[in-house]
Amino acid sequence: MKRELFYKKAFNQHFLKSNLNYNNLYNLKQINQCKLCILHKSKKANYILANTKTKIFIITKKQLAAKEILFLEKYLEKVNIKKEEIFISPITKCDFSNDKENIIKCLPYTINELIYFDIKKVLLLDKDLLEYFNLSKKNFCCKNILFLNGKIIEVITSFSIEYLQKNPNKIEIFEQSLKLLMEKE
Repeated sequence: MKRELFYKKAFNQHFLKSNLNYNNLYNLKQINQCKLCILHKSKKANYILANTKTKIFIITKKQLAAKEILFLEKYLEKVNIKKEEIFISPITKCDFSNDKENIIKCLPYTINELIYFDIKKVLLLDKDLLEYFNLSKKNFCCKNILFLNGKIIEVITSFSIEYLQKNPNKIEIFEQSLKLLMEKE
C-alpha cells in the first residue's frame, strides 16, 4: 500500500489521508427513514442503493434533471464509460439543497456509499464539493488520491453539468477529466 502511494505521488497525484471513515450510525439501508435535518419533510423520492458492479461513482451537488443526465451520458460514451458502470449520487439524499449545514449532515451517508460499494474512482461534479472531502480547490480538474477507511480512492473533480451547459467552452476540460477516470490505476 505505501509503495503504491509513493508511486502515485511521484507521478504528481495529490494524496490525502482523510479523517473520513465509515460510520455505523448512517446505515444505507435505513437512509429513507433519516431525520437528521428538516429536509426529510420535503423528501420527494426514496433513495436507491447503487449497483454492486458500479465502477465509477459520480457525486453531484444536486439531483440531475433528465436533460443533464443525457448530456453527461453523451460525454461518458465518448471516453468509453458505459452507463451501467456509473452511479450518480447527489450529496444530499432527501431534497437537494445546497445548504452547507444539510450537506455536512448527509455527508456520512455518501462516505458510507463509497466504502460499502468498494468504489475505486469518484467524479465530483462541482468544485464546491472538494471542501467536503478535505481537498483544496487548487486540486480542481486533476487526479487526487483519497485514503478512506483503509482504501485508496481516486477522486477527479470537474464542472457541474449546469455550468457546462452554460459554458460550452469548458467542455474540453470536462472531457479531459473524464479521460482521467479511464486511466489505469
